[in-house]
Amino acid sequence: MNQNDLKSVIETKRILTSGISVELVCHTLSSPGEVSLDRNSYILSKLLYIAPPKRMYLIEGALKRPVTVDGDTILLPPHMPLVSEQEAGIYHTIRCCFTPELFHTITEVPESGNFQRLETCFGLNDNRIDDAMMEMVEEIREPTYASDKLIEYRCMSLMIYLARKLTKEASLDRSVIGGLSSWQIKRIREYLKEVCGHPPSLKEIAKICGVSTGHLSRAFKNTTGITVHQFVERMQVKRAKAMLMDNKKSMGLPQIEWVD
Repeated sequence: MNQNDLKSVIETKRILTSGISVELVCHTLSSPGEVSLDRNSYILSKLLYIAPPKRMYLIEGALKRPVTVDGDTILLPPHMPLVSEQEAGIYHTIRCCFTPELFHTITEVPESGNFQRLETCFGLNDNRIDDAMMEMVEEIREPTYASDKLIEYRCMSLMIYLARKLTKEASLDRSVIGGLSSWQIKRIREYLKEVCGHPPSLKEIAKICGVSTGHLSRAFKNTTGITVHQFVERMQVKRAKAMLMDNKKSMGLPQIEWVD
């Protein structure tokens, strides 16, 4: 945790008896910096009134792994530190925090191995989720009769929406028999973009997917139609072409239109 951590909670509505807490958070950055978030609960977080950070990373041991965030709402699992690079400014966020016990009971997401399915929850573009969270913002700012009950009801609805999304994603993952799931392909792409200096080994790629090297080789070919080695080579060629184009731009040389 650093000095730019989310610390300034301007108003909080807590429903402890049901395993739910909802917070309206404000933090200020006087200069660009990193903001980290890590808790022992599931966090559904929505950034209000401002564009989301361009870069976000999950901290997995010593590994700082980039994640693709499409939108201003994310679901973060317990004990999965998230770091975002943010510009200077004032940030308002609403966060719904669910205890693991309640979240597992409502969503039926297993306690172990669930993060693979939660990969899809970095960038939740869902009007129902947005509407429910914005309604809770108003209830926190101007509480009235039975605000606690309404917030609790909205939070339960949010978990049901999330469960449906996770179930749908898991169903799509099973559609490729003997293949890799969408989160595994996505993780491989992100890993290859970050690796510099040497081509990753089959063992390294299998490790980030949570499978054996033999299974990776068979499943990757079934999913993509090419081998892992061929895929790595293609990614390296694309990176080399991009670097060459950037160098030519900086030198003011004519650009070449590459055709694969």
